[in-house]
Amino acid sequence: MYVHAAIEGGLDAYLSREQVRTLAIEARRAYAVAVQSGFTHPSEPFDDWRHREQFETVGVASLKAARQRHYRPLLAHWQDMRGRPLQALASRQRAAMEPAAQARAVLERECAKAAAAGYFDSSASARGYCAGFLRNKRRVEIATAQPKDLWHAVFMIRRRCGQVRRGGVVRFRAE
Repeated sequence: MYVHAAIEGGLDAYLSREQVRTLAIEARRAYAVAVQSGFTHPSEPFDDWRHREQFETVGVASLKAARQRHYRPLLAHWQDMRGRPLQALASRQRAAMEPAAQARAVLERECAKAAAAGYFDSSASARGYCAGFLRNKRRVEIATAQPKDLWHAVFMIRRRCGQVRRGGVVRFRAE
């Protein structure tokens, strides 16, 4: 329950100014291509066209209301409309992998923090401890773990370090 909320929390954040700017620029370029190709009538205002395309793509008409989960699909849509299918494919693949990559990065930071605090000999041994947890309890390897599994490992290492800090558990050994 809490892991799901942590994963969803990052995806529900609003777009940054830089992301909104990037999407607006890409939309303007896609509009120019659509008008030039005859897919859109030149008399249709850009804003109306953009809102309609955005709503059809992600279900949100305004960039102010768009969230992180909408960024990559919108970017891929504009790239596709501009005739850049390889860039669009890359954006779609990154959108699919983004939650797992984010969770892996947080897990790496937690391992480094645990090692720096002296709970482990090194960041590698902390990572080994997490790998053992994932292998033994979740039945997956770190490289192929789903975001939910990775977040479980993040919260596990935080919990265990807290127990050591409070004196309830002896210092860790990597498996």
